[in-house]
Amino acid sequence: ILNFSVGSSTISFRNIEDFFLPKAEVNQQVLNLIKLLGKGGLVFVGIDEGSKFAEELSSFLKKKGIKAEAFISGKSKSEILKKFSEGEIDVLVGVASYYGILVRGLDLPHVIRYAIFTSVPKFKFSLEFEEVRPFRLYVLLSDLLDYIPQSDRKRALELIQRFRNHIINLEREKLEKLTKILEERKEEKEFSFQIQICKQAKEFLVEIFKKKEFLKNLEKSPYFSLKEIEGKKYILLPDIRTYIQASGRTSRLFAGGISKGISIVLVDEEKVFKGLERQLRWFFEESEFKEFKEKAVKKALEEVDRDRNLVRKIIEGKIDLKFKDPIKSALLIVESPHKAETIANFFGKPSRREVNGLNVYEITTGNYSLSIVASKGHILDLVEDKGFYGVLIKNSKFTPIYDSIKKCLKCGYQFVSSNICPKCKSKEIKDARERIEAIREIAREVDLVFLGTDPDTEGEKISWDIFNIVKTCAKEVKRLEFHEVTRRAIKEALEKFREIDENLVNAQIVRRIEDRWLGFKLSEIVQRRFRNKGLSAGRVQTPVLGWIIKRYDEYRKSWIFLIKIILENGQTLSFEFKKFPKEFLEKIKRNEFVEVVEERIEEKEISPLPPFTTDTMLSEASKKLGFSAQKTMQLAQTLFESGLITYHRTDSVRVSEEGIRVAKEYISDRFSPEVFKGRRWTKEKGAHECIRPVKPIDSFELRKLIREGVIVRGKELSLDHFKLYDLIFKRFIASQMKEVRVKIQKVKVRMNELIGELEQIVEILEHGFDLVYPLKVWDRLKKKIKIIDVKFGKQPKILPFTQGELIKEMREKGIGRPSTYATILQKLFERKYVIERKGRIIPTLLGRKVFFFLSRRFGEIVSEEKTRELEAKMDRIEEGYDYQKVLLEEYKLVRMLR
Repeated sequence: ILNFSVGSSTISFRNIEDFFLPKAEVNQQVLNLIKLLGKGGLVFVGIDEGSKFAEELSSFLKKKGIKAEAFISGKSKSEILKKFSEGEIDVLVGVASYYGILVRGLDLPHVIRYAIFTSVPKFKFSLEFEEVRPFRLYVLLSDLLDYIPQSDRKRALELIQRFRNHIINLEREKLEKLTKILEERKEEKEFSFQIQICKQAKEFLVEIFKKKEFLKNLEKSPYFSLKEIEGKKYILLPDIRTYIQASGRTSRLFAGGISKGISIVLVDEEKVFKGLERQLRWFFEESEFKEFKEKAVKKALEEVDRDRNLVRKIIEGKIDLKFKDPIKSALLIVESPHKAETIANFFGKPSRREVNGLNVYEITTGNYSLSIVASKGHILDLVEDKGFYGVLIKNSKFTPIYDSIKKCLKCGYQFVSSNICPKCKSKEIKDARERIEAIREIAREVDLVFLGTDPDTEGEKISWDIFNIVKTCAKEVKRLEFHEVTRRAIKEALEKFREIDENLVNAQIVRRIEDRWLGFKLSEIVQRRFRNKGLSAGRVQTPVLGWIIKRYDEYRKSWIFLIKIILENGQTLSFEFKKFPKEFLEKIKRNEFVEVVEERIEEKEISPLPPFTTDTMLSEASKKLGFSAQKTMQLAQTLFESGLITYHRTDSVRVSEEGIRVAKEYISDRFSPEVFKGRRWTKEKGAHECIRPVKPIDSFELRKLIREGVIVRGKELSLDHFKLYDLIFKRFIASQMKEVRVKIQKVKVRMNELIGELEQIVEILEHGFDLVYPLKVWDRLKKKIKIIDVKFGKQPKILPFTQGELIKEMREKGIGRPSTYATILQKLFERKYVIERKGRIIPTLLGRKVFFFLSRRFGEIVSEEKTRELEAKMDRIEEGYDYQKVLLEEYKLVRMLR
């Protein structure tokens, strides 16, 4: 009714310094830490150590003069909390249990300063599986999925899904009731299906733990530990949820922001701690465990105490109201609804409301009470019915005229200067003006408006448009720039906002006006010449069409005769002939062997390829996955907006410090630190970098984390999304690994009068990036090599372009930009100038006619050189060159077209 939905009470903010140190004599260690840290502490003992140890530790601390109290069942909790809150008790000691009050139920920001964990929070599972606890079975299945043999993985995934559908989301009381029924081995009609799932999971795990392959995989794991305790075997797994909840008691939201907290873990199990550290970054990528240093802890304590003093003064009413709310209200505007939802979910489950049909997500970041909306791309464009194709000209000065973009709900056509669809004449129109009014209305409510559109010239122009829309009703407007949609990147951007870069805006204005002027003028001429209003022409698409035609003509002339000889090791020898090689073919068919006449063995280092740029990603996705450029860009857009990859419109191979850290973590954990070799790939500086994953998570683990709800995505990812992610991930990880040292066999072979050459890898001497990108290793060729088969046929030496090859050509020749590669191709297909057959681009008769007409009549204007020259001018405008001069040159040129 009110167009409002309430978000979760759980807010995902954290302002905690995490420290660790090796566990020693625990009682004395905890005592020393409390003496250093002072009052306001929570001490969590391991769940396997239990209430008894909590009581013993509390007694020990009391004897040593610490005002401590065990916070366990059987005690008067309300009385203890009252004394703790009033300062009569300095430290509470309890069990690190996920549902315990000490872990989940305390909210005392003025009191709690730090947390100490006497051991790494963990699950301990007996491999005899006497207990059948639902949540533990689920954790075990999920955490061990990577190590389960491939043949059993499908069954494991089915069980995990059943747990998620029917058990994990049960209310706490029902989950406890189910656990009790299973412990007492009762049958209960209400839970018969859930009981069956748990029994099946137990049986499956019992069988899995008998398999040698599984146990061997598990022993290699850097994150789990297999231990024998009192003659019984156990597996130890990190309990990240309990750690986040328990340490979270030290950092709470208050009127001054998020209070600072300290957490210290005594490490008793190295592997389990490593797993805990890794999983903490899944939830909070900016979090990291630091080695315990007294100086660093004391420095953190100063911030902790500053916040506690502020909280107390606010509670006591000693601070004036005007100082009570330093949290500013802000509006963040991004381009897509998916990106808006992704960002909102970084900070807990957001509240949602509607303003004029526009979804508004509301969250708290600690420093800001943030509303997030999506502009849904461009909201303004050049008009068509005023000035010179939408540009006013006065005294050689050019002023573009904009209006809101309209979209026909019937045919999907977009236009500006009308309230009726010019294509189908429908009056069912969606006008961006509605979004504009909604954005203006929300902007009036807040202290600050942030423009968080994409980090390129097009994104800068969208921000500039929105700035002009809200500047009269917003108190302050700033630009945010982030190259990955992650919690860490958003928080950094909120601290490092800037003004709009008008040079980037000017470059995009010129690009759009030039596209409009030349496109409209040439299109009018082409449409008149061919009497077809569906045709168009443009400066960039014309030379690209020319390349396609030239390559296709070369392909038709390049056919040759080819004899292929298949050798016993799988290698192929190829021989080319201009004429039909009848006598050679007959001789070859009589031979059984090929003779090696010369052999050399060499050692060689093979280097990995650099990480992807837009063009290489499009090229590789076309080659390996068969994806069109348009499809790849759509998939990459979703991956970027989902916070899984960095910005995908880039021509830089630069790897940032954060990128190197991501690669190092994955390579060190999955393979070995020895095969890691961090590379920046370029000396260039700047914000733009390569296309890479933002977390050290491969595609298999990504699916698992999404399935478990650890990574929340607003838009469902398809199999093709995961395929592209896998391609990006492997290419990047390989780029940060050592070279591969190989042994190469180079041979000259003879068969009758034919001499051929072969070069092949016959041995890997030292592994590197091949652990991710395997290299083909061949059997070494001997003196005589048996012929398995002989094939004969005709084939071209030159093939028509694939989409990937064409984009590579555009990049190499300086035509187009990362943001326009796919669009240029799309236009050629839409106008039916080209078609695609078996992945190759073929020019149509219409495409040929249009190209030859344009190149004969306007050859210089639509030439490759002129197009490249204009791209260079755009780059100069981005650096500050006067864009009005470029527009004047273009205007004079276009006016001459007839």
